[in-house]
Amino acid sequence: QYRDTLDAQEHYPELDAQGGRILEAAFRIAQEAHYGQSRRKANPRIMYICHPLMACDILYRMGERDPLLLAAALLHDALEDHDEFRGDPDLMRTKLVDALQDELTYEPETMRFDLTEDSFYVSARIFELCKSVTNPALLPEGKEIEQIERAKGMDLDAKKLKIADQAAS
Repeated sequence: QYRDTLDAQEHYPELDAQGGRILEAAFRIAQEAHYGQSRRKANPRIMYICHPLMACDILYRMGERDPLLLAAALLHDALEDHDEFRGDPDLMRTKLVDALQDELTYEPETMRFDLTEDSFYVSARIFELCKSVTNPALLPEGKEIEQIERAKGMDLDAKKLKIADQAAS
């Protein structure tokens, strides 16, 4: 089912408030990264943001409750699809830190993360997951073989993300 909005409380009710805020922050960055893009191959009228949302939904429906992995699903194509992030991948991590700090400061009494340190850890983990499933900018012929070889070295969460990405495609 295609959708282009995220209401963490509605779509992922088993996540706590903080997990929902992490997803909301990641979603805003994903929306920016995929602004104006469509699912050209599937249906040009479908906005591209539907694909990362579908990957996130697939992980959630399969029982995944780690908000960092779910956030990575929302951002998994941002590094290769957004011109600014392609030119400076660290920009995505910086935007994520800023977005997390904005999100997590609304209700300080419910936070589990210390903003000065843990928002950097959270953004770094999400960034590393995204980076691990991002295709190199220009893969030579044999792209599928290259992806299989890269998958062998991925951690379990990255493999889950890659499977959700493929299933959502």
